[in-house]
Amino acid sequence: MLMKAMILSSENHHEKELQVYNEIIELFGKSEEINIKELVAESLKVKGEKLRELERYNEALDTYDEIAERYNDEVSLKEYAASAIISKGRYLNQLGNHSEAIKLFEKIPQEYSDLEDLAETAQINKAESFVKLELFNEAMDQYDEIIRKVDVINTKNISLISKVYIGKSFILEHTTNSVEDAVNCIDIFIGKINKSKDRNIKRYLALTLKYKAKLLARYEEFLPDALNVYEEIISKFKYLSKDAYLQVIIQDSLYNKALLLGLMGEHKDSIKNLTRLFSKLKNETNKDLKEIAINSLLSKSKELCLIGSYELSLT
Repeated sequence: MLMKAMILSSENHHEKELQVYNEIIELFGKSEEINIKELVAESLKVKGEKLRELERYNEALDTYDEIAERYNDEVSLKEYAASAIISKGRYLNQLGNHSEAIKLFEKIPQEYSDLEDLAETAQINKAESFVKLELFNEAMDQYDEIIRKVDVINTKNISLISKVYIGKSFILEHTTNSVEDAVNCIDIFIGKINKSKDRNIKRYLALTLKYKAKLLARYEEFLPDALNVYEEIISKFKYLSKDAYLQVIIQDSLYNKALLLGLMGEHKDSIKNLTRLFSKLKNETNKDLKEIAINSLLSKSKELCLIGSYELSLT
């Protein structure tokens, strides 16, 4: 039945999809067989996600509450309960109710302390809620506590830790008015993972370098530094260009490098790079790469206008 729901989802038959989840819950909701309980729990989880996607706020929140209530005392299924509480908190954040979200995130280490991964996930979401409330000191305390608890960065926790350092960098940029402090924070994280051979960690390294470049590019005096970071990304990961995820980051870095050259007054070099990038990507079927190709063509047209080549910009 879940497979049926997935097919309906892929065809955008959302009401019928939700009906399948409700049928599963109604038919098997009282079963004591663990495999059936897992089926019901998964159906409720996906139902909540779908309702959230459809912006049916009250129904989504009610579904998260139902999951938490059903599986709070189920030892083998309490992860569903904890995950539902976190999902509800994230949704409340999305709706702007950050204070109530924080209360939910605080429940996880209190009531589900044995679920360490989820406790850390709740903690970082709590920090992000503090940021939304502009309670930056409280958010920083959460980030620093997570860092203290993590001995080794690995493929399992890399997503969490990258969010921590990017979150810290954001706070430093906006509270100290010092780009250098924000960049130093990012560089500490880069230094911790720079030599890793794990493919997943390399992806986060590329993503973090991209964040660093965008951070620097927001300030005119740091445009050359941003350009250097994009060149570092291109050079560092070109041998991994067969990795689809890294390929998008590499090509996006080439695109942003071209834009920076234009901002720095190097319009001819910018046009040359944009022309080369469009030619390379124009026949790509990957959605992200195709978008970069289109943006390259549009940006080339703008650069041509800037140097007075109006007729060429229309071709």
